[in-house]
Amino acid sequence: QRLQAEVIRDSMLAITGALSPARFGPGYRDVVIETVGAAHYYGPLDLEGSEFDRRTIYRWRHRGERHSLLEAFDCPDPSIAAPERIVTTTPTQSLSLWNHQFVLRMSRELAAQVIEDVGDDPAEQVSSVWRRVLLREATTAEQIAARELVLEFGLASLCRVLFNTSESVTLD
Repeated sequence: QRLQAEVIRDSMLAITGALSPARFGPGYRDVVIETVGAAHYYGPLDLEGSEFDRRTIYRWRHRGERHSLLEAFDCPDPSIAAPERIVTTTPTQSLSLWNHQFVLRMSRELAAQVIEDVGDDPAEQVSSVWRRVLLREATTAEQIAARELVLEFGLASLCRVLFNTSESVTLD
C-alpha cells in the first residue's frame, strides 16, 4: 500500500532529523499570495526552517491552492469535497520525487547529516543512509552499486535515489 502524501513528506523530514516537534498553534504557510484585482493567486514556496518543517497536518491550505508534491501523491484537492481519498500510480509521482525542490533539499540535508555522523568513508555512508531511509541493511550488490554512485555523484545523489524507491513510499 502506498503511503499518503502527507506521510511521505513527514517521513522525509523525520529521516533527515528536520521534523519539528512543535504541536498545536497556527499552521505554516508555504505559499505566496498575490492579489490581482479581486482574484488571489497562490505560488508555491519551498521555505526552510523549523517553522516550515512541521508535520504536514499543520500546513495552511486555501481552497484554490495546491502543492505539487502532495498533489502528485493524491493529497485531496481542497477545492472539492470527496468522501474518500483516491489512490493512483502515475509517472508524475516518480518525476515529483526525483525533481521537486523539497526532495532535493531533503537529500542534501540527509547527506550532510550522514557525513557529520559517520565521516567520509563511502561504505559507512551507504550503510547509514540505507538504514535511515529503508530501515534495513543493503545487500552486497546494493552496497557495491551505491558506493559507485556515491564516488561518482556524491552522497546526496544516493539519498535522492533511495527517497525515490518504492520501498520508501510503500508499506508492506
